[in-house]
Amino acid sequence: MPITESDVGITEFLSYHRPFRAILKQRINDFVVNEVTRSGKIAKLTRLAQFQSKPSPREHETTAADNAGNQSTQPAFEALEACFEEPQRASISDLIRKAIDSQESEVVLPICTDKQRRTAMHVWVRNNIPQYITDTVTREVDDTQGQAVRLRLKKSCRPWKRRRTDSLFNTDAVDAATYDPREGKHLPHKHREWREDAPPQVTRQTYVQFVLWKRNKDTMDALNTLSKILRVPSSAFAYAGTKDKRAVTTQLVQVRGVSESRFAHANRTITRRERGGRSIAVGDVEILPKETKGSLGLGDLKGNRFTLALRDLDLATEDDRTNVQAAVESVRKHGFVNYFGLQRFGSGVSGTHETGFAFLRGDFEDVCRRILLPLRLNEWDENGRDGIRPERRQMNDALEKFGKREISAKDLLRVLPKWMHIETAIVSSFVHDEDHERDRYDYRAAFDKLPRNLRRMYGHAVQSYLWNVIASERIRMCRPDEQSRMHAIKGDIVLMNPEEKGEMNFETAVRVVSEEEERQKSVSVFQVLIPVLGSEVSLSHGMPYAERVQGMMEEQKIDLANRLTSDYGMKGTYRPLLSQPEDVEMEIVSYSSSSDVLIEPYVPTLLGKNRGETFESEIDILNGEKQNTDDTQTAKEKKTRTAADDNRNSNTSAAQRDVISDGRVSSPLSHEDSQQLGVDTQGAGIPEEPKKALIIAFTLGRGEFATMLIRELTGQNSSTANQKALQKAIREDERG
Repeated sequence: MPITESDVGITEFLSYHRPFRAILKQRINDFVVNEVTRSGKIAKLTRLAQFQSKPSPREHETTAADNAGNQSTQPAFEALEACFEEPQRASISDLIRKAIDSQESEVVLPICTDKQRRTAMHVWVRNNIPQYITDTVTREVDDTQGQAVRLRLKKSCRPWKRRRTDSLFNTDAVDAATYDPREGKHLPHKHREWREDAPPQVTRQTYVQFVLWKRNKDTMDALNTLSKILRVPSSAFAYAGTKDKRAVTTQLVQVRGVSESRFAHANRTITRRERGGRSIAVGDVEILPKETKGSLGLGDLKGNRFTLALRDLDLATEDDRTNVQAAVESVRKHGFVNYFGLQRFGSGVSGTHETGFAFLRGDFEDVCRRILLPLRLNEWDENGRDGIRPERRQMNDALEKFGKREISAKDLLRVLPKWMHIETAIVSSFVHDEDHERDRYDYRAAFDKLPRNLRRMYGHAVQSYLWNVIASERIRMCRPDEQSRMHAIKGDIVLMNPEEKGEMNFETAVRVVSEEEERQKSVSVFQVLIPVLGSEVSLSHGMPYAERVQGMMEEQKIDLANRLTSDYGMKGTYRPLLSQPEDVEMEIVSYSSSSDVLIEPYVPTLLGKNRGETFESEIDILNGEKQNTDDTQTAKEKKTRTAADDNRNSNTSAAQRDVISDGRVSSPLSHEDSQQLGVDTQGAGIPEEPKKALIIAFTLGRGEFATMLIRELTGQNSSTANQKALQKAIREDERG
């Protein structure tokens, strides 16, 4: 059986409103997540990375001519003349005017031995006659040798770098005065000196920040794709955390030494591979100051902004609509139990917390056995069909036979698919043991083959499970009244200083609520903290609802204060019992088909051209109107809407066009429009009457789960199996 909410301690609700039916993530675009930085800025993709092409020679000439015309009026020569002594001062302005009027390609000023004065000359030329560039050369006049400033016309120079023809001569001692590059004698190069109109120079040590937009893609999968295109290791990317796969998400990522043009190349490559669709895009590239030195790390975010579409609401009466509005208001005012969501506990046969218990006991044989348990084949088919792909059945049979020791690890490794990274790492270690003819597998060594963060995941799952159980016991002990009012009770843990805000850890100063405070109801329930148990955080002796968890730990024979938890950084922390969303907005909209697009993620409206190649409009590609799966149409199959379509869309009700936060409520597409735009319409009939959907937007803090808010809002089970059952029932109703 799949993991259920009760299996991981999720059992309680706060609200008293009537539950209602709603489907989440029926379409990928129904779940939009924008990362919120520590400063409170919402990460948005507002501009795709652009190629930074060099200006053409024609553009250089035009610019130079324009500048020459603009500067042909009287420049302020006083500052330049002040750099020379009296005998030379009078001829300087005449020399410059003559060069400007005749567009001379090169002018060398009189010798000047004072470096500060030469610097002033360079600045004057740059500010007053920008069609010329300057450098310093060695000049000899009447057997007197010294340094002088040379002016050269931009259009007569090499476009992007200057060749130094002085000082560092070849051994042939080429005379700079008679030097002609056409003779084939090349002088040593100076280090590249980039002009002001050139793109910002990105070195290997330069930190670059960009916005990663992805659709129906794991964060690691997206970064692995970029790493192959950009030719940098995936470990070079720094990010605050992973985002949901089945969603449209944006987040900040940092990397060193990648220019904007390379990001633009990545965008173009991804678009070509996906035949006009797009699952990954990067943009808003920003070169970070040197002092930042890659400041982004795991957990460096304030939270996430969610925009969700809950479809197929049953709003037959006005009372049903009122109930939905009351549910939103209840969640806004009173929040929800801050449970760790089901995604924390995995989707395998054995939950990650169960594997974690074996890990904390030091039973690594049981750990490996649980990781290699066969999959549930009856859950693979999301459309209700009985067929299972042969390669998956073969892989599952191999796992089952290996568990019974009927085949070797080497035989199992041959049939494991590439996406099963955890299983492959463990079985590869077993193959090594077989090659060395060892009597038994080294299970500890096999588990240590997994990345450290992945190994820690199993211990964190135990911490999350125990937290959920404690939180449920706390809610049951002091339930809210019909107005959802609650207060702290004796034995609760709260901050020593309630005014202190910010990230908590095992060193956070806390205290225990007294019996007098409970009687006076003077401490708000929103101040109550539940401990995330670890080597440095234990159960409070005065906590009246900790008995069940204490019994679980004794039954599982685990001690969170042992060295193993300390080595893996499981020191513990504190987590608020309740969570209150911020900036909650909602709207009930109408739509006609399950293929209608209800939310438009915040994206640029123009893609523009990449090196002369025009692509589809950004709003079509990034909003998911073009899929990147097998059921999509290519960009060439998109047709122009007819006038009748435009007239029909112009009559769409105002409620269908309201805007909410970063995810915009779009005018829902009709079934015919969806076909023209290449949207998946399989299994989506044309209903006889409009359907209703709730668009809700809100912001949650770091580590808080939107699925738990939706669970509190709808009163429904948040499991994937429940959502699949709802969708299957609705499909059957539509066919019936």
